[in-house]
Amino acid sequence: MRGQKRTLIIGAALLATASVSPGSAQAAPVGEAPGTFRVGLNLVPEPFGQFTFSGQILGVRATASQDTAFAFGFAPYLDYNLLPNVFLGFSPVYSVHVKPDLANADSDEQLDLLIRAGGQFELVPRLWLYGYLAPGYSVIMVPHADNPSGFVFGVHVGAAYDLTRTVYANVQLGYQWGYQSVSAGDAKDEFFQFGLGIGTRL
Repeated sequence: MRGQKRTLIIGAALLATASVSPGSAQAAPVGEAPGTFRVGLNLVPEPFGQFTFSGQILGVRATASQDTAFAFGFAPYLDYNLLPNVFLGFSPVYSVHVKPDLANADSDEQLDLLIRAGGQFELVPRLWLYGYLAPGYSVIMVPHADNPSGFVFGVHVGAAYDLTRTVYANVQLGYQWGYQSVSAGDAKDEFFQFGLGIGTRL
């Protein structure tokens, strides 16, 4: 009997030790607690979209639209988790080769200052799905002309995968509508956007 009791006690002690071992703790799913910051960078190809101008042309009110060329953006961001599944952040997006898809069109640049407000959930351990709305202010920097500026709004969905407990990679899709204007009228653009990036939790 004493031998059986001793065996049971040793077995229980081994199970308790295994349940709190460092290896088990490291294998636990990664969560995002309220108060957590995230910082990262997305590369943002913008393969297609549309430019629209509405204004006076030779004294007549007219609207003209043209497909955009392939643009490319860089989007650093900083997010803050208000709740486990709700975040708020800021992202300045700098894009190059912003222009109508015409051979003789000048290549513009664009700066968007965006607020990111969205939600997220862990689909399976280490794999997160997220979505966010991105309102903000946009300026299209046109060579030798007035710079159209105004409100911009985007919708984005994506997935993030935890590479380590703090570092993750993400991919996302989105669409952004611009409402820029100049003194002569509206000169706005809109883009389909594909994002690929990496980030870390602080």
